Amino acid sequence: MDRYEVCGVSLNRRAYQTSVYISDDGFQHTADLANDGYRDLTKCAMTNVEANPWWMVDFVVALTVINVTLTSGADVGKLQCSV
Repeated sequence: MDRYEVCGVSLNRRAYQTSVYISDDGFQHTADLANDGYRDLTKCAMTNVEANPWWMVDFVVALTVINVTLTSGADVGKLQCSV
């Protein structure tokens, strides 16, 4: 699998989301798949369809977040963020 650039502060940190989508093949799309550094679009973090889904990452230390850019699978190579 190819690795892609993830902001260093979030790479492999503990992540959480409101629910875990389970695909037809039984794969669990857990929160940690969003910041594991891999580009496999078939194995990404996903929630179930719900009114107010959320995803979060624990930075371990207090940080001031200046900018957050959310991307879809099609834009995964364009991820940019700053802390």
